[in-house]
Amino acid sequence: GGGGGGGATVGVATDELLLEVKLSYEDIYKLQEETLIVWNEPYTDIDFALSFQEDTDCIDVWNEIMAMQANLDLPPATLDNLDDVLEEVTFSTSLPQRDKLVMAITNEHYVAKLLDLFAMCEDLESAEHLRTLALIFRALILLNEPPLLEQLFMPSRFLAVIGALEYDPDLLPHQRVSHRDALCKRTAFKEVVPFNNAELTDKIHQTYRIQYLRDVVLARTIDDATLSTLNSMIFFNQVEIVHTIVADSDFLDALFTRLRTVCAAAA
Repeated sequence: GGGGGGGATVGVATDELLLEVKLSYEDIYKLQEETLIVWNEPYTDIDFALSFQEDTDCIDVWNEIMAMQANLDLPPATLDNLDDVLEEVTFSTSLPQRDKLVMAITNEHYVAKLLDLFAMCEDLESAEHLRTLALIFRALILLNEPPLLEQLFMPSRFLAVIGALEYDPDLLPHQRVSHRDALCKRTAFKEVVPFNNAELTDKIHQTYRIQYLRDVVLARTIDDATLSTLNSMIFFNQVEIVHTIVADSDFLDALFTRLRTVCAAAA
C-alpha cells in the first residue's frame, strides 16, 4: 500500500489478500505490458499498480474490471445503504459513468424506491436518514440529466422530491422552510375558465414547481448547467401550454364569452 501522493505496488504471487480497494466506475484503469494494471484513486490521489507474474492472471483481472464497469449495479435502496447511494450519485463525474448511473436509476424504478424510503423516514422522524435523502435528491437533480429530471418531476412525484429537499443538512433548523405548504396551501391555482384538460393542468403545476425549485429550493446550490437546463424545461413547457390553449377552440369560445359578459356588466 501507499499514502499521500506516492505510489503503491502490489504483487499477487499467492492467495493471500494483499490489497482491498473499492473498484471505481471511472475510466481510471490502464493495462500496461500485459502484466501491470495501474490507476490513480480520484478521491485520495494515491497511485496504485498491480503487478502480475503471469500475463494470463493480469488479463483475467483486467477483464473482470472491464465487465464490472460495463454494468453499474446500484446499492439496493434501503436505509442501511443510503450512505453508499449518496456516494454513488455524488461522485459520478465522468460522462460514461454518469450515463450508466442514469440508465440504472431510470431502469430500476430507483426514484420511486427512494421516495418510499423518504415517506417511511418522515413517518419515523428519522432525522439522520432524512438529511442523507435530501443530499441524494439534490445530487440527482444536479447530475443535470434530462431523463432523470423527467422522472423526478413527474406530477405524482414532484411534491415528494421537493419535500425531501426540505431536510437539507446545510440549513439551520430555523432556516428550514416547508416548501410543500408553500406550494399547496399558500399558493392558489385559480381557473377563470376551467381547462377540462388534466394533462394541461399538470403541465402548468409542473412548470410553476420547477420555477419554485430553481428560485427558492436550490437558489443557494444550483450550478450554471442545471440552471440552464431548468430554464429550458420551463420555456418549452410554457410553449406547450400556449399551443395547447390556442388549439382548444372550446376553451377559447368559453373564455371570450366570459370576457364579453364581464365587459357588458362593467359598461
